[in-house]
Amino acid sequence: MKCPEENCPSNEEGGASPEIIYLRYDDQNMKYVYLCGVCSLRIGFMGIAEFALPSLESLLQSKHEVKAVVSNSAKPMGRKRALKHTDVGSYALQNNIELIEEI
Repeated sequence: MKCPEENCPSNEEGGASPEIIYLRYDDQNMKYVYLCGVCSLRIGFMGIAEFALPSLESLLQSKHEVKAVVSNSAKPMGRKRALKHTDVGSYALQNNIELIEEI
């Protein structure tokens, strides 16, 4: 499979075989985003629940640069109604990734 980035060295004849990362973004229509492990992309990651964390971790371990994470805003939880971030939002804060929350 070719890299979606036209200028990627892996697309040249005899170029390195890229490691492709598949991210499903539409469950109903089974659509995926393909990212190459050879070239570097700047990414804004959108997610909320814990099941999105493996995809985010995979991107962080790749050559790609995760510029920001977009998630729902912190909501009051528990008896004390303390503000709690989503799982993805908490992960972003713990790993010093810019967190963009809806208002």
